[in-house]
Amino acid sequence: IGMSKGRSTMHGSHPRCIGRRFIFSMMLVSMTFFSFGRTEASQTDTIRRMEVLLPLLDSVHSPDGWQSLSEEFLSHSSSMTGSWLPHYYASLCHLMKGYVISEDRRMKSVDRIDGEADAAEAHLNRAEALDTVNSETLCLRKMIASLRITAQPMVRFGKFQPMAEKALKSAEAMDPDNPRVLLLAAQDKYFIPPILGGNRQKAREMLRAALEKFDRHRPQTALHPRWGAEQARALLAKGD
Repeated sequence: IGMSKGRSTMHGSHPRCIGRRFIFSMMLVSMTFFSFGRTEASQTDTIRRMEVLLPLLDSVHSPDGWQSLSEEFLSHSSSMTGSWLPHYYASLCHLMKGYVISEDRRMKSVDRIDGEADAAEAHLNRAEALDTVNSETLCLRKMIASLRITAQPMVRFGKFQPMAEKALKSAEAMDPDNPRVLLLAAQDKYFIPPILGGNRQKAREMLRAALEKFDRHRPQTALHPRWGAEQARALLAKGD
């Protein structure tokens, strides 16, 4: 009888244990699906917000506007863990801000231009650390070198122009179809003095070829770089 009671005690508690474990397991599964669903919804929301920001790359023109846009892109970096794109776009915004400053005599200074180049480089380094060096990041690497030249053209051209050209050649080697590579090369041809290799007629030919590439270009995703066509059109519309 004692053995019977022992067996009865052991087996009698078993259904309750199974029930508790089943309920606990179902709670874990529910929590996992809820967390996954919430993460998916958060990422979808972030992607939509980033998509709204991208057209602004063609419409912002002031230093404050570029600064605000950079901060907007960065605000999504925590929601896009592991993605290089928020830091890539933050770098691009600092570059564009730097170029606006370099073209305005009232704002232009070596310290301000170098400050924006430094900020752009810091974000670009972060983007490449999160993913890898690619044609798009190399285009920004070229732009950083070119921005530094604008601070002191006569002093810095010999040092930074070779860096810019090297980065652009590497960008082209990694993706010959990247239209931004040809755009940046055309900008150099347009703005560099003829004595140093500039040629505006050749630049216009390159810009037209770049626009053809923009028409054919299909970004990898909705958030991948697509900027540049408006800059090409604007430069083509300029006179000598």
